Order: sequence, then structure tokens, then C-alpha cells
Amino acid sequence: MCYCYILYSKSLDKYYIGYSCEDLQERLRRHLSNHKGFTAKTKDWIIIYF
Repeated sequence: MCYCYILYSKSLDKYYIGYSCEDLQERLRRHLSNHKGFTAKTKDWIIIYF
């Protein structure tokens, strides 16, 4: 199943909208890992909607 999701970072006070066809918890783990990109700026992202 594919999902559209919204992440929120309290430290940045920003939202991130994404989509994925993988497990949402695995996708969140990848957002929180070391990588380049918008979500790499902080490690406090939480899923607020999917």
C-alpha cells in the first residue's frame, strides 16, 4: 500500500509532505538517519498524518 504522509519538526517548526509505498515506520527511520536533504536538518520528525 502507498501512503501520502506529513511530518512535523518542532525544532524547525516546519512540515514535510512525502509519499512512500514502503512501511511508514521504516520510511520515518530513513528520514531520521544520516542523509542529505531537507529532513536531514534535524532528527525530531514525527508523523502527524497519513
